[in-house]
Amino acid sequence: MEIDEFFSQNYVSGSIKDREQFVEVYERLKEKIEFEAIERDPEKYNQVMRLTADYAHILVEKDSFNKAIPYLERAIHLMEGYTGFDQNKLWKVEFYTVLRFDRMVANYKLKNFDKAQADSVWLIKYFPENDQFQNWFNTIRRQKLNKTHYLFLALTIIGIFLSMVKDGENEILHWAIIILLSIGLIGSLSIEILKRRNIPINAKKNTPNQ
Repeated sequence: MEIDEFFSQNYVSGSIKDREQFVEVYERLKEKIEFEAIERDPEKYNQVMRLTADYAHILVEKDSFNKAIPYLERAIHLMEGYTGFDQNKLWKVEFYTVLRFDRMVANYKLKNFDKAQADSVWLIKYFPENDQFQNWFNTIRRQKLNKTHYLFLALTIIGIFLSMVKDGENEILHWAIIILLSIGLIGSLSIEILKRRNIPINAKKNTPNQ
């Protein structure tokens, strides 16, 4: 089977009935799809883009997050280079938004919180009234804050430990302990305050330009 036939069976004739069959055929044709010369062939570009996007989406639905990431990246990259889309209004392309959401979820599940946050910021920027996107943003944000919180707690513990074992009147060590405790305690308190707020950080909740 060639890419043209696979594309036609999936999107035209509908002879491919379910996602398991789609995955089976895609993986049989994987090398052809991944290495097909498409840059100068808009029709082939569209075929590869749609097939890759659907394959990536199915992998996320199957919780194959690690496997999905490279296909999500490629599908998003292809959409961002597709001449059939207005690149200034990609947020209007429904499946592009789906893929950004999928990539956010996959990176979150893999504990790549910085990458997950980048997509969550994009989602709430263009869809500020979407409660699901907002909830994901807040969840990812809390996870990142938790990691920072652990760092401040570690500094506090180190400061307490040094204060217990220090011997004599070493002024440098004395000030080091004060600084560690100050950073740790102030940082921990700040994180706790931020965790109780649901105001997005580094996200502009504006409506997209029409």
